[in-house]
Amino acid sequence: MLPRTRVEDTVLDLVAAARTFDHAYTWIARAVSRKLVTVAALRASLAGRRRIRWRRWLADALEDAEDGVYSSLERRYIKDVERAHGLPRSEHQARRLLDGKVQYRDNWYPDYRVVVEIDGPDYHQNERVQLDKDRDNRNLALDNVKTHRFGPVAVTERACETAAMVAATLQRNGWGGLPHACRKPDCAVG
Repeated sequence: MLPRTRVEDTVLDLVAAARTFDHAYTWIARAVSRKLVTVAALRASLAGRRRIRWRRWLADALEDAEDGVYSSLERRYIKDVERAHGLPRSEHQARRLLDGKVQYRDNWYPDYRVVVEIDGPDYHQNERVQLDKDRDNRNLALDNVKTHRFGPVAVTERACETAAMVAATLQRNGWGGLPHACRKPDCAVG
């Protein structure tokens, strides 16, 4: 019989072997979002390892996964756009009932009726694009929710511009806060 490992150990083995931390986070997010393993089990397994690549980043990553951040791009939005620029905290994988249908939103700012959806690199290669546009337009018509939809470049290379855009929408919808510049010397915010 072949040896077996627990799911949490396999996930951490894949994390350790990943080429980049974004790839490592993808393994965590997949396992947690598909309910193959709990974050508590991953933490316990991590605590039992003397050495693992990216240990100092894993605590934050596990917290994000537990909070419903289910892709490395969603995590980049949270880390490099929302937190880095002082935007209010969004709800992740927020369950909403609209027109009798359950919908999940990547990032929901309920006090300001703003949604931010993060679309991966495969997004534009299928019919989901039009279906998502139709859903966004329907949601706007039914309950006045403003939806931003961003791809990989917007949350990585242009995170500052994305933060400025989201901040402006939040402010128009009642957010009284001010975004601030991140650590980048050429930040477009602030």
